[in-house]
Amino acid sequence: MFQLLLICPILFSFLYQLSFVNNLNLTYFKLQSRCDYCYQRLKFKEMVPVLSFLLQKGKTKCCHRKLSYCYLVGEILAIFPAFFALQYTPMLTIDFTSFLLIYLFLLVFALYDLATLSIPIHLLFIFTICICILVPMHFYIVFYYQ
Repeated sequence: MFQLLLICPILFSFLYQLSFVNNLNLTYFKLQSRCDYCYQRLKFKEMVPVLSFLLQKGKTKCCHRKLSYCYLVGEILAIFPAFFALQYTPMLTIDFTSFLLIYLFLLVFALYDLATLSIPIHLLFIFTICICILVPMHFYIVFYYQ
């Protein structure tokens, strides 16, 4: 559970930041996290979900510009699947990985849509590829072991 409390907000932050990328290529995945405004590299303590937002009082450390509240709202909402996993995982009809994937992507799409009134097509493409890979694996495992 503790791992999910850390991983879910981090995955949300990564996906939300990825949704704002204009030119996506493979070198993007090697880059370190940067400020949304001045593009200065972020320190490790500035990347801790929720806590860094609160400790920095909603502003960037480097250029003192206001951070989007979508980061805070999304990181808090991304924690809910960890609590859901403890109580309701046995009642899910899909595996928890698929549930988590769908939940986080839909959360990113919703917040991005609220901010920009659009949906990033490249992230929708990534979501489609992930679903096409994970969901058939789940069905294969379920039918194989029954």
